[in-house]
Amino acid sequence: AFEGKLTKNWQQRKDIRDAKNIALKNICIKIDKIKKDENPEKEIKYIDIGSIDNKILKIVSNKKYKLKNAPSRAKQIVKKGDILFSTVRTYLKNIAYVSSEYENEVCSTGFCVIRPDQNILSSKYTFYNVISDDFINKVTPLQTGTSYPAVRNNDIFKQSIPLFDIEEQEQIVKEIESRLSVCDKLEESILQSLEKINYLRQSILKKAFEGKLVPQWPDLPA
Repeated sequence: AFEGKLTKNWQQRKDIRDAKNIALKNICIKIDKIKKDENPEKEIKYIDIGSIDNKILKIVSNKKYKLKNAPSRAKQIVKKGDILFSTVRTYLKNIAYVSSEYENEVCSTGFCVIRPDQNILSSKYTFYNVISDDFINKVTPLQTGTSYPAVRNNDIFKQSIPLFDIEEQEQIVKEIESRLSVCDKLEESILQSLEKINYLRQSILKKAFEGKLVPQWPDLPA
């Protein structure tokens, strides 16, 4: 997708060289920080690293707090279309796209919150770009620390991605999601087949130890 091969005929564009590479810091919007003192009784949904399922790259849980009781790292206000990118052990891909369920909720400062200027950059296009191995492999070597190797927000924002016009970005997203849907169906089919194989294996073992796989041997002498 990000080599331009899925949309190679888009408006007669021939290859990826027609796209500009631009740093995220130049096309993203600064996020707001929560002010706990202004409304300490307000209840929030808090998203931390444990809220992300890195196998499906989604927010699957949250914790509810009143602001006055929220963890010290609960500081960043998120919006629909933001991308949460964990700065710790980036190779684990604790990354998620923020849905409307979490509009104006709060996430940990353990995330770099990527908020594209949607006049220039599609959120979904950005999400699929930053979860790609190419992007992760550029960021991971920048980690520092041993116990909790991490990158800085700036390390992420200085990375460049190919910038097509917004219509082509949307077409790329459609092409990606269409193909990923096929992958999901294939995965489901494989998992069902594996379940059947496991059932068959257990059935064979059961029959074996019931003596049903071979002719019955005569009674052994006492």
